[in-house]
Amino acid sequence: MSELRTLQSTDIPAAMRLVEAANWNQTAADWERTLALAPETCWGVFAEGALAATTTAVRYTNGVVWIGMVLTAPEYRGRGYATQLMEEALQMDAACFRLDATAMGAPLYRKLGFVDEQAIERWERPGAAVAYDPRLLAALAGAGPCVGRPGRKAWYFGPWVGAGLEMALQLTISRRSGEAIYWDLFPSDTEAVELAQRYGFARLRELVRMRRGPFVPDVPARAICGFEFG
Repeated sequence: MSELRTLQSTDIPAAMRLVEAANWNQTAADWERTLALAPETCWGVFAEGALAATTTAVRYTNGVVWIGMVLTAPEYRGRGYATQLMEEALQMDAACFRLDATAMGAPLYRKLGFVDEQAIERWERPGAAVAYDPRLLAALAGAGPCVGRPGRKAWYFGPWVGAGLEMALQLTISRRSGEAIYWDLFPSDTEAVELAQRYGFARLRELVRMRRGPFVPDVPARAICGFEFG
């Protein structure tokens, strides 16, 4: 027997075990933030008393519903729990639904009516100390907060929209010296790709942004804040 219900803060430790099994980068704080944003539309399937699968759906101000945290414990895959959770999410009223799909998840989403929108890539800069010119460090010191958020495995660079991308990247690398950094970008953004290569990032994985419903224009991001946040 299985039960589908909304997730509670007490479920976060179990949700983190699904994150770790998938080798994703989310933290307990990410789960707390998502549950705070959408307490009624974060679901889990519980089987045999354990959290077997999760899906979250967060509504943006433009009416887009973003689906994320689609995770299934390895021992419960193949039972249709991800489909069950997605069908629950797709009952929401939305201008359109969007998500970023892994190669494993994309076939399911296409069966549910999603179409490819654009490619996304995750690039990684390994943890390495940096030695910038002192004059640059002095300039960066007054440039504001470090862009991004912590992850379980690496610091996220982003979100970032518009101009000043290289300065934001330099600031992040300088202030996260010695830490691994993830940068989620659109490969169609040739400047972002060139900067990633110049600053020691390497392509780590490829995904595809998908949608169900009409196209809703969005602000083009130069650095995404993480696949699960869009």
